[in-house]
Amino acid sequence: METGPKELIAVQAREVLAKGAPGGGFILGCDVVPYGAPPEKVLYLKQVLAAYMAEHGGIA
Repeated sequence: METGPKELIAVQAREVLAKGAPGGGFILGCDVVPYGAPPEKVLYLKQVLAAYMAEHGGIA
């Protein structure tokens, strides 16, 4: 997250969601963020999550 492009964040987040979200009870959080992670990338992860949830009928 510190040095990777936003596109990679989106791809990896969607992979994690695709594996963990089906069936419910999955929580994607970012309580532990690398010290050097730019805030805009953390916010982008949140946007990716919101978009995924909207596409799949969940609540973000």
